[in-house]
Parts: sequence; structure tokens; C-alpha cells
Amino acid sequence: MNQDNDPKLPAGVELIRDSSDGTVRVLKGDGLSTPLMTDEDYSRAVAGGTPGEISIAFINAYRRLFRIDDPTREMIVSAIKTDNLGMTHVKLKQQYKGIEVWPADINVHLNKSGDVYLVQGRYTQTPSAINQKASLVESEALDVISRDIKVEKDKWRKWRTQLIVYCGLPKSPQLGYRIYVEIRVDNAWNYIVDAQTGSIMEKTSAIQNKGGGCNPSAGKIIMK
Repeated sequence: MNQDNDPKLPAGVELIRDSSDGTVRVLKGDGLSTPLMTDEDYSRAVAGGTPGEISIAFINAYRRLFRIDDPTREMIVSAIKTDNLGMTHVKLKQQYKGIEVWPADINVHLNKSGDVYLVQGRYTQTPSAINQKASLVESEALDVISRDIKVEKDKWRKWRTQLIVYCGLPKSPQLGYRIYVEIRVDNAWNYIVDAQTGSIMEKTSAIQNKGGGCNPSAGKIIMK
């Protein structure tokens, strides 16, 4: 198969793209796998691969459609579940050169025969323009949070950090630190700090109420 062109989608397929960057939000229909039988990688995955390998090979065969340069390197399997009807559901996470892209998931659904019939996702185009070298080190990002919450780091109960490619805003993806900070059991926050400028790109409450649900502010972006 010509690697510079995607196979043609079968007639009657539903395709919904994100209005901001053109990535695929929904791809649904019968026969999605049929045009891929001449794709060596996809055929190999179907013949002896796992549902995760089939899912990544599917995205790879349609990579121009999905606007992902190299799905075999950029997509990793995070979960596989088969329901009581025999349908298999594969969750893929996105990464770029070893750095997780967040929030970004693609869900691939396969029927009993192992054919893909539905793909749903929220992700970003390959962030090839991003600067992968952070200007801030982790401790400096934690200092940003300490100043924001007005509590010194040595008084925090716990925290965890992760360098990510953040795609949660309308603008282009940014390198950032994803940080969870727990000051007390009733005072915890999720932050995204720009790894280049130190600005706070996202701040959400991480506290759940006694019933197990979130407080009204939990999950809502609280910006300065």
C-alpha cells in the first residue's frame, strides 16, 4: 500500500472531526477494516496480534485521516475490555517522543470478528512543533504552586508531578507539568503549569464529597 495515502473509506461511513484542529472525534460504520486487507502491518496484526495491536495498526493505516504522523510510536494501549456481547473495547493513550499527551484518548471498538466498527476520541494532531526541553525544572514548577496556594511545600501532605504535552486549551499544545498537591485531606488541587513560562494553565479542585462525588468546584478550571 502507498504509505503516503490513506485507503479510501467505505461508503456510508460517519466521520465527525473536531472543529478546531480537524482530528477525528467519531469514525463509525461497517466495513472500516475492509480496505486495509492489503496493508501488510494491519493484516499481520489481524492474523496474530492482540486487540491493542489491531487497534494501533488500524489507526496507523488511516494515519493521515487521524492526523497522527506515527501511531505505532505515538499511541499506547492503556486498557482492553471485552463485554458480555463479545465486543472488545480498546483505550489508547497518546504520547510524543516518550512524553504523555494529556488529556488525550482514542477508544477503538471491535466486533466479535475483530473488525473495527467505531472509533471515538479526543486527542491532538502530532505536536511536532512543540519544544520538548523545559525551561523550568520540577522544583520551580512546585514553587509556582506554593506561591499560588500560599502554603510552603514542606507543609504539604503529598504531591506528584509529571511532565506532559498539554492539549487542554484551544491554543496549540504546550509542554507542561501536571501536578497534584494535597495540603490536607480536605484541600487538594490539580495543576497544569507551563514548563516554559511558569504560568498556570489549569487549576482544578481534587476534593470529593462524603458521598463519593465531587464538590461543585472539582474538575472545573479555575484560572487567575
